[in-house]
Amino acid sequence: MTDTPWYRPFFTGLALDFWRGLDDPAATAREVRFLIDELAPPPGGRLLDLPCGYGRHAVALAEAGFHVVGVDLAEPFIREGKRRGELSKVSGRLHLTVGDMADLPVEGPFDGAFCMGNSFSYLPPSRQSRFVKGIADLLNPGARLVVETGMVCESILPLLTERPWMASGDVRLMMTNRYDAPQGRLETEWTFVRGREEEVRHSTHWVVSAAEAIRELAGAGLTVTGVYGGLDRSPYRVAAPYLYLTAVKEG
Repeated sequence: MTDTPWYRPFFTGLALDFWRGLDDPAATAREVRFLIDELAPPPGGRLLDLPCGYGRHAVALAEAGFHVVGVDLAEPFIREGKRRGELSKVSGRLHLTVGDMADLPVEGPFDGAFCMGNSFSYLPPSRQSRFVKGIADLLNPGARLVVETGMVCESILPLLTERPWMASGDVRLMMTNRYDAPQGRLETEWTFVRGREEEVRHSTHWVVSAAEAIRELAGAGLTVTGVYGGLDRSPYRVAAPYLYLTAVKEG
């Protein structure tokens, strides 16, 4: 056994190539529009993106005039995000750094923050509480947090299959899922294949209910103002692929 979080060795090699291959500029544009509308930051406001990946949201928000700080532990992604910022001529408003989102290696205050993808479920319950409280402490009073996750039980369990597979560019992915109900934990083996290359990774996602996620935010002083099942702000329902939460810092 090791105390090293599973996601530290996960995001390297073919796994990064797989995620790059999923890049959809039109989808990113819709997500960024949603973030701007929900966060409602002041013009030129300071935003926190964690984990930021290769900066697809961060760069677009910097292009929109905001100052964006992003954190991700995948150094190749951070380098790529910085290159994107240089090409878009927004390097002065884009500050990407290598780091673990659980350690929050940044200084506030921020006018808004967001956590997209399924990273909100990377941490076990005790560390998750510290993570959420840490974000709240970095926000200005009245600032907002947006969370996107497909790992609440109402979303993941109705759609869960034992051995799904996907393709992204020239990388194929085969997964083996095992849900540990008493622990509320989804264990997944990921096998990435490109030609004769094969890399295996393992992940653990901690699955909670939508109500538990809302209570987690409330416990950190964040009042949930939006509970959506899509970027169109449709009501969240069982089997919606993703849950979107918007919360405001009290005070």
